This record gives sequence, structure tokens and C-alpha cells, in this order.
Amino acid sequence: MFLYLDVDYIKLDRRLIRNIEHNYISYSVLKSKYDHIVNVVNKVVIIEGIETFEQFNLVKEFGDMFYQGFYFSKAITAAEIQKTEPILNYKINVRKQFSLKLDQAIFDLNRSQDPKNVQQAIENIKSIDKYNIIGLTSNTFDLYSERQRINKNYREIIKNKTSSHFMLAALVVCGSDGAVVIRDKDGNVIFNNDHFINYIGIDLVGMPVEEACEKVADYRTCLNVDNELLLSDSCFMMSDEVIETKNGSELVHIYRQKVSNFGQHFVICSVYEATDTIIIDELTNCYQKNYLSSSYMNQHKVLVFVDLDGSKRSMIVLATISVMKFYEIFH
Repeated sequence: MFLYLDVDYIKLDRRLIRNIEHNYISYSVLKSKYDHIVNVVNKVVIIEGIETFEQFNLVKEFGDMFYQGFYFSKAITAAEIQKTEPILNYKINVRKQFSLKLDQAIFDLNRSQDPKNVQQAIENIKSIDKYNIIGLTSNTFDLYSERQRINKNYREIIKNKTSSHFMLAALVVCGSDGAVVIRDKDGNVIFNNDHFINYIGIDLVGMPVEEACEKVADYRTCLNVDNELLLSDSCFMMSDEVIETKNGSELVHIYRQKVSNFGQHFVICSVYEATDTIIIDELTNCYQKNYLSSSYMNQHKVLVFVDLDGSKRSMIVLATISVMKFYEIFH
């Protein structure tokens, strides 16, 4: 009934809380109701009837809400009531999660009957699912078969989302010791883990490519290397690069892998700090002599030597002129 009421707050009765610390089913029902009220209906939840520390410890992990119950205070007289500071800036999160938008789009698809509405629902899914996670095809001749295939893919996604190996894979990427960033073929960052954000000092997800190039030095070079991998027959590339981090220029090992999903190509970059004690000259941005004895040099055995005739004599002349100019300025 409250779905049709113009209210901002919805209070969950004590009967839903009473047994949650002893019964997982009761706890799960409460959590699912909270998730739907907050994420689908966009209302603020008040949970009443919290009487124990265990109950409070369970519900407070759901997310933002208000609480009341004997755990905080028994009933008191009006004279005992003390004024408390008001809670400010409590905002309802009106931005729906991607999973909820996609779920609603699948709902619209399955309730559509005539071909025109089915086609419109599929186009809506396409606009929401920017990277085609659901696996849409260009099949416009048999829309009902396409709808059946979309539902099958969606069930697989929902099933895999709760599997242990899927959760482990997500954890490995998100919690990796390396700085991981995933870009699409146009250079847009669709994911960067916390290590990457902390490493370069900025979150690039959702940032336009041109803006990212302005804020991150040599970012355009990274995109060019990505494009080189995307256009090649190889699916893997390793390189040593100097990147600008919040701590200055650093030498890093970057491992790139090209992956595809329903015809779309992405590059997964894993960035690791070079453990070699290689020093980079700040003026020329070139490796110094100890690079020749580094593990990377020993592994790949690559060396380019350039000898410029008269370079030392020219440097001496320039240094002499500089000293003379310095002497003239101060004397």
C-alpha cells in the first residue's frame, strides 16, 4: 500500500526485527525489504524495536537509516526528554544502481506483447547496458527469440553473481596489489581499482578521454600503446614505462591484455612498481647507468647506444658560456 503514498519515511515494524539475531530467514527478509524500499522506492527507512546489541549490529550494516528501540532508551517522561542536535543533510539517493535499471528494463521487455513494444524495450536495454553485458545482437527478424535469449543471458548473470568463483574474481581485480585499470577501445576508463586511484591520485572512471589526458601526464601515450595492442594479432603486451604518480615520476611494469565481450574489445592494464633500483634523470627523463644492471635489462638484453660526434666538446663550450654569463650578471 505504501508504494502509492506520498511519504518520505517508511518505518519497519518491530515484528520484522524481533528474531533476526537468531534466525537467518528473518534477517534475510528484513534485509531484502530494506533494499527494495531504499533502492527501488527511494524512501528513507526507520527501523523500530531494536532491543539488543546484536540486532543493532546486524541492521546498521544495511546502509543509511534511522533507528529506535529499547536498546537506545526505555520509555521516559516528558520532563526527562533532552533536546538533541538535528540530523542535517540526509539525502535520498535517487540515482538507481545499474543492476536495478537493467532489472526494470528486463521487466519492461517481458511485459511487452506486440513487436513494436518488444523492439522498443530492447532499445531501452541497449541504452542502459552500454557495454553489452547482456549480449544483445542485431536480430530484428525474430524478436521473441531474441527476448528469450536475453532472458537466458540475464539468468546466467544473476546466477554467476552469487557464485564463489565470480566473487573471488571480482575480489582479485578490486583488491589486487597491482594498480588495475580497464579501458574500452575508445580509451574510456570503465574501471580502476582503489590501488590505481591511490597510485595516480585520481579516479578516471566516467571522465572524458580529453580531460583525462589533461590531468594525467603521458596518458595519451598509454592510449596509443593500448591501440597498438588492439590492432595487433597478439592479446598480451608487457612494457616498462615512466608514469606520473602523485609522488612524481616512477618506473613501472605494465602488463596489458586484450579481451572481448560480445564483439566489444577492452584492454586490462595491471601496473606494478618496479622493484629495481633504477634512477631516472629528471632533466632528460632517461634511464641512468644502473639501468644496465637491472633485472629487466638482464631479462630482455636490449641496448641502444648513440654516440654524437663532438657532443662532449659542445657541452663543455655551453657550460663555459653559462659560467661566463653567470659571472657577468653578478659582477
